Amino acid sequence: MATAISGRELPLQGIETLDGPTLAMVPQAVLVNPEDSLDQLVQSVNANLWDLIKNSQQGARGALAAAGHHNTTLFDTMVNILPLGQNSSDLTREVFQIHGTRSAWKTEYTTLNIEERSGGIEISLH
Repeated sequence: MATAISGRELPLQGIETLDGPTLAMVPQAVLVNPEDSLDQLVQSVNANLWDLIKNSQQGARGALAAAGHHNTTLFDTMVNILPLGQNSSDLTREVFQIHGTRSAWKTEYTTLNIEERSGGIEISLH
């Protein structure tokens, strides 16, 4: 699958001063163990993001080219894993609040949202 990350890790001078969001799409292989629960899968993918971020500056094209897959479409699905913000400060929680229902991202990919909430995990497919 492709994983969307902030894109601020790119080695571009001044990227940290750009206004607005940046985004990098990075291919990520996920091994699904049928014995694991959905919660275990989500936690595993989330834990592996740190290793993915270390090489994210290569981007999807660089990673696919390094694997010998030039000009191919290897994925058609985007998965958003939104972990519960346990380490957020009071000010962060006060400023950044979700109002209304979360809108679906409009992309060319099938999008699966997996969001950890205090009452459990919410899954939506768009």
